[in-house]
Amino acid sequence: MTGCATGELFIMEQLPPLSAVDEGRVFVYRKAAGGFGSGIRPDISVDGQIIGRAVSGGYFFVDLPEGRHIIQVEQKMFSPEVAFDLKPGEEKYIKLRIVPGVFKGHISPILVDNTTGESEIRNTKSL
Repeated sequence: MTGCATGELFIMEQLPPLSAVDEGRVFVYRKAAGGFGSGIRPDISVDGQIIGRAVSGGYFFVDLPEGRHIIQVEQKMFSPEVAFDLKPGEEKYIKLRIVPGVFKGHISPILVDNTTGESEIRNTKSL
């Protein structure tokens, strides 16, 4: 299927450890779209740097230093963002969801609690 994640299913125990003791980990994921919006795959940035794409059914993660960070969906007409504070050793989950629009949908990021994120990301594949 074109435009879907094709890597390995998410397994927390198989991920590498944090790259530094003063960093936290941010998981960015998008549940499988099931048809509507699966072809919408904008770039995702953190603090102005592109770190991945919003691929249906996929996830990626980034280790970041302690502090305030902004995850933004890079789209032409609308670039929604979510800001959060990250502590050393902490994990955050950013869910990318499709939001219907007038002519076509767009992707919007939301910070979800760890219980929700850990549950939903298990059905996604690495990008």
